[in-house]
Amino acid sequence: MAGIWERIHRALLDKLNAAARIDWSRAVVDSSSVRAVGAGEKTGPNPTARRKHGSKQHLLTDARGVILAVLLTAASTHDVTQLLPLVDALPPIRGGIGRPRQRPEKLLADRAYDSEPHRKALRAWHRAGERQTPHAPWQRVGQQRCVIERTISHLHRPRRLRTRFDPADFIHEAFLKIGYILNAWRALKSSFC
Repeated sequence: MAGIWERIHRALLDKLNAAARIDWSRAVVDSSSVRAVGAGEKTGPNPTARRKHGSKQHLLTDARGVILAVLLTAASTHDVTQLLPLVDALPPIRGGIGRPRQRPEKLLADRAYDSEPHRKALRAWHRAGERQTPHAPWQRVGQQRCVIERTISHLHRPRRLRTRFDPADFIHEAFLKIGYILNAWRALKSSFC
């Protein structure tokens, strides 16, 4: 029974890739802090909510908003520390011609992910906004990143995903996995309409 949610999600991603509904031109990374009613594993003081207990959901989506990978950490975890584990959590996706895809062409992120060691580790397809520099007109990273803000908003529609009620982290992660399975199902359903 272990790993059933991951297998369902991967099967849906394979179907989406076969229907050419995954946009491999870029991936977008962001995180969202959620309040944790009780303390538990993967909770910590939330710096944006007067240090109340919270968790942070790190998401990686394609250019259309299809969730490809998710991680759950304590709310006090800095975003840049989870960038490489999030990229490594991206499963190989079958369904297209040739080998399974695992990496989009580019990676867009906000300034919280700006780090020279991470830029070197991800090489060509890591494009995060640099710290203490104005956005160049050609960059338009914010306009391309709005898709992940919309995806986070849709993911947090159920109260169970925008507030963590369970002290056990695996229960909240299970509901989170159901949320991103529904995200992939909606994208697949819309491709056949």
